[in-house]
Amino acid sequence: MKKEKINPEQENAKIKFKMVMTKKGYLRPEHSTRCSNCQERISIPLKATEVTCPFCDMPYRISWITPDQPRIRGAIWSKLPGPGPWPSGWPGELDSDGKPLKKTNSSEKQAEIVSHNDQQKL
Repeated sequence: MKKEKINPEQENAKIKFKMVMTKKGYLRPEHSTRCSNCQERISIPLKATEVTCPFCDMPYRISWITPDQPRIRGAIWSKLPGPGPWPSGWPGELDSDGKPLKKTNSSEKQAEIVSHNDQQKL
């Protein structure tokens, strides 16, 4: 097998992390934690109080349990976009006046379909 040559510019472009040994004997990037939303490991700048996951764009508040170990305190919900419009046909759908739309029974729908099919035959 041929080993690909990497030019120096590509070598410098790679993100490099200092690896540290955990108490259980695992290696992990220094100043990192896992995103609570997507579970990817994210590196956190030293003494940062807020960070956004680069993988899923979830914003978090950060606390430091030791000078070199960050922990996610919680999500910053106010920085997320609001909910989108509800899809048409959801159970609590309202009309333009703000009143609940009347839902038809399946038997009423079947009657409408049958009458529509009868009209097409004529």
